[in-house]
Amino acid sequence: MPEVRQPAAARWSVVVREFEASGLTLREFAQRRDVNASTLGWWRARLRRYPHEAEPARPAAFVEVTLPVPVRPKPPLRVRVDGRPWFVEVPDDADHDGVRRLLEALC
Repeated sequence: MPEVRQPAAARWSVVVREFEASGLTLREFAQRRDVNASTLGWWRARLRRYPHEAEPARPAAFVEVTLPVPVRPKPPLRVRVDGRPWFVEVPDDADHDGVRRLLEALC
């Protein structure tokens, strides 16, 4: 199984904490730890400025999202009256009595 590596900020935050607890100068600590003193100083300043970078990454979380289903209006009912060349469109929410009276009047 391949080695899982930490992000650089997480690795350097450990080194910076060890340095700060050591009581040594930056150069002394870098020499004993065999790290570049300039790099250690850079990471120390960076992690002071952006401490959240040293925090371990949170695992991804998946959230189920339910989107509303768009409601499509029903097409109007088309009524052709006695084979005439025109028709009447009746919307789905039309008053049935009113439509009946309209069609009786047209026939």
